[in-house]
Amino acid sequence: MSQKGYKTRQFGKYTLLERIGAGGMAEIFRAKMYGAHGFEKEVAIKKILPHLTDDAEFVEMFIDEAKIMVGLVHNNIVQVFDLGEIDNAYFIGMEFVQGKDLLDLLARCAEMQLKIPLKLGLFIALEMLKGLDYAHKATDVFNNPIHIIHRDVSPSNVLLSYAGDVKVGDFGVAKAATQHSQTESGTLKGKVGYMSPEQVRGDEIDHRSDVFAAGIILFEMLNMRRLFVGGSDLDVMLRVRDVDVDEELRTAVALPKDLDAIVRKALTRDPASRYQSAIDLHDDLLEFLFRNRIRVSNSNLASFLSKVFAKEIEQDQMQRLQFRKKEEALREAARSSGGTSDLDLAVEAADTPPPTEKEEAESYRYRDKSGLVFGPMSAKTLTNLLVGVPIHEDDRVCRGKEAWRRVYSVKEIFDAVVAAKRESGEVMALGAAEKSDNPAKSIVPLSPVLVGEHIEPDEDPIESVIQPPEGQLATTSIARLLHQIWRAKTRGKLILEREGIRKEIFFAEGNPTSVVSNNDSELLGNFLVRERILSPMQLEHALKRADAFGGRLGDALVADRIIQSHVLFEYLFRQAKLKLFDLFTWEDAHYLFEPNSQAVEASYPLGIDSLEVLLEGVKRYMPADLLSALFDKKSFVPLIPAKEQVLHLDALRLTAKQFRIASTVLQGPTNLDMLDRRLTTTPKIVLEDIHRIVFLLCELDLVAFQSFQGA
Repeated sequence: MSQKGYKTRQFGKYTLLERIGAGGMAEIFRAKMYGAHGFEKEVAIKKILPHLTDDAEFVEMFIDEAKIMVGLVHNNIVQVFDLGEIDNAYFIGMEFVQGKDLLDLLARCAEMQLKIPLKLGLFIALEMLKGLDYAHKATDVFNNPIHIIHRDVSPSNVLLSYAGDVKVGDFGVAKAATQHSQTESGTLKGKVGYMSPEQVRGDEIDHRSDVFAAGIILFEMLNMRRLFVGGSDLDVMLRVRDVDVDEELRTAVALPKDLDAIVRKALTRDPASRYQSAIDLHDDLLEFLFRNRIRVSNSNLASFLSKVFAKEIEQDQMQRLQFRKKEEALREAARSSGGTSDLDLAVEAADTPPPTEKEEAESYRYRDKSGLVFGPMSAKTLTNLLVGVPIHEDDRVCRGKEAWRRVYSVKEIFDAVVAAKRESGEVMALGAAEKSDNPAKSIVPLSPVLVGEHIEPDEDPIESVIQPPEGQLATTSIARLLHQIWRAKTRGKLILEREGIRKEIFFAEGNPTSVVSNNDSELLGNFLVRERILSPMQLEHALKRADAFGGRLGDALVADRIIQSHVLFEYLFRQAKLKLFDLFTWEDAHYLFEPNSQAVEASYPLGIDSLEVLLEGVKRYMPADLLSALFDKKSFVPLIPAKEQVLHLDALRLTAKQFRIASTVLQGPTNLDMLDRRLTTTPKIVLEDIHRIVFLLCELDLVAFQSFQGA
């Protein structure tokens, strides 16, 4: 299932478009790779989850999978063509199958109360068996058999393309005799409902174990129900181990006699009495089709899938069209600014002469937070590109062969952008107004009346995304407020007041553009003095000069050359984040959200991301005693994961221990007491860690405490 709201990002030579699947060990992305002369190819990238990158045994198994699959070139096997490591993340590059897996098809048919037509069930089985037989008989470069056993043949690993192709994938627990990390007898791998009796017993297995699993899949397609079910994995394993074909088929759908005999032979407990190869089972099924004059092909399967998944196919086509438009827009934006998007870099590389040493040394590249690279380009072109673009903290600029640096730390570029803004008549307020009525005072509080006004929109007023739009933090949290605004991608002003302290946060597209406070300690001048960027005497002088710049201290500091504009911007960015982080320490305050409100003066876009502030605020700044009080009397209240996960754990930037806590919670249901007993035995995990991650998941609507009637 694709992840809603996933943002494309660069991953080495691949552009990750969307997350389409995940398990407990790895996740899969739809991606694109680009080449010269307009070449582009859609691929799938399978990536190890972050918490497993240090697991040597798992990494070795992952590499083994790639080594096995790269040599398997067959129409009914998902092709692997790349294995690599980027930023300490191992990945496999493989063929992208545009469609669904067999598990999706079985589930959808059950939902629609449809049966998979007999001829289509047999066709899927035939194609699957051809792929398995090829893998079982694969040889090395010296033509020696390598005896591959898949060991996890199950509906989720049988992929069905919308064009009617059938492919076996995910050899993640496959075993080859040539592997260095051999799996010992007695070690269970795979899904218990699709294991063979010998696999459950822990006996040594061979390719006939895969044939048994194929027989289970064949049965389930013909009967539209699971073959082996039970109250627990142990119950299921016992039923598999002691399988009685006559008993299992007694209540099954009546089949033609010769087809019934095929299914029975495939599911025989004793491997010696079972089909001895996948092709033997394949040939008997093919003979059944011939004898009964049943014709079936890819087109029949494609037609059935187009009806069953009509909505998904339409959504997929729309998504692809939108991405294509985005690609063209990115290219056009880069070209109009004299640059090149990373979508064009590889395409044009073959036809572009190498730059001279002087040209390369004087050229710039710009990389935005999603990983898209623009350039090479001149300083003037880069300046034009950045004018009007909100700069994010993860955006980078590099000159020639120098290292990537934050935009505001590249003085010549940042100063040029600020100058261009002012020349165009746009007010660039470097810091809020700070005025002094008493020149003897070097540190002056801001007027309690903050800069800002409510702008009435031309259209109907926008309903507040925060419900209720006014209230107390004691009944919600700053984390939840930020999440609601970020999710809605709205603009407006959030006002928070407590004990005479008032803060106003202005938002555009769901992210803060400026943060204004009347707190003495949060004034820009005070902050720069604390950071030892200014002396009290320099601040006093700048405050006297601020009137000439509309009270904007930052402008006065830059004009008097006390501080350079790019240095000032870096500290404005840090100061704004600290103002926001301070809110996570507030136990209570009155809040009010005014939709569509904006600041009177335009300030330079800070590029702060609400989600990032939320994550860091909860992880680092919320007091432990405040978290403990929030969870008081909730130790035994069940935590229930949300039915729809609007965010993937990758977006939460968790450490290994935080990821373990979060994944345990989302496996639910559980409660704080169970988490405490289960996880605090792990080194370095304490109850406070659990509280922080549970609170974060709650405020992001990924999990919730169960509510009881009358409680």
